[in-house]
Amino acid sequence: MQVLIEKSVSQQSRANLIEARFYVLTGHVQGVGFRPFVYRLATECSVNGWIENWMGEVAIHAEGPADNLKRFQQQLIQQAPPYSHPVLSRNSVAQVEHCTGFSIHRSNAAKPIGKPGQAAPGA
Repeated sequence: MQVLIEKSVSQQSRANLIEARFYVLTGHVQGVGFRPFVYRLATECSVNGWIENWMGEVAIHAEGPADNLKRFQQQLIQQAPPYSHPVLSRNSVAQVEHCTGFSIHRSNAAKPIGKPGQAAPGA
């Protein structure tokens, strides 16, 4: 009986473990309502973090349990606004920033995107 209780608590602890991902989406993602769409999706998926336009791309920092992040990532493409054509060009592990809620940052055309394999900016 004790083993079953410990296993159940262990599974629940892993399910609540906060992870962070950094996504960069390219394609037609600006001027089509993509950031408000991501904000709504993050709220629906119980994901915290932020989104920001960067030099024709969209950068997203997302935090939450692994299952929430997986659903969020899938729906970023599957439920994207009609006139957007997002392409997930980067998906990497990021450092948890302990975000509360989800926010839309002002556009930052000067902020560079790192090369694949580099740490996410701000990480």
